[in-house]
Amino acid sequence: MSKCINFFFLFALLLNMSACKGSKNTTPADAPSVPDSMIDDREVKNERVPLAVIYKTKTDLYDYVPVLMNHDKTQIVSYPSPSDIDPNGKPIKLKNGYLLDNRGINENVVFLDYTYEEYAQLRETPSLSDLISRIKEKYPLEEIYNCGERSRYKDEIKELNEMIDANFPNCDKIHLN
Repeated sequence: MSKCINFFFLFALLLNMSACKGSKNTTPADAPSVPDSMIDDREVKNERVPLAVIYKTKTDLYDYVPVLMNHDKTQIVSYPSPSDIDPNGKPIKLKNGYLLDNRGINENVVFLDYTYEEYAQLRETPSLSDLISRIKEKYPLEEIYNCGERSRYKDEIKELNEMIDANFPNCDKIHLN
């Protein structure tokens, strides 16, 4: 009888341990969805691959800091600290009003009313409620495209401008909300 009880407890313990294994995916449920077209196979293997994301905004937001919101645009889910802001992080101007992203934006981007220079001068990162109150443009994008890995371009600016002229061949247009 004692062996039966010990076996039962051991079996119950092993069953409990296997049921309690936590998921290694810690992405919050309200994190922004990334379209499949913006995911590179290496990114899935935890290698972050810089992508050539080209976008156009409805108004001139070149100097303003972008942050990412959830899909419903009710919460900010990604934002820089002031020490992360560098004038070299501004987007690169391309032809016809298009910009090449240098910050990691997606279709859930919003822009704050802080310029890069103002934000970089802050002594500490603003609270989420402060950031939400400083949203300058909640639906800023006119168009956004994923044109693949940046490393594939030998003369990036020239080649991306040619893609703009050719109406974005080999690029994925990202659906906007």
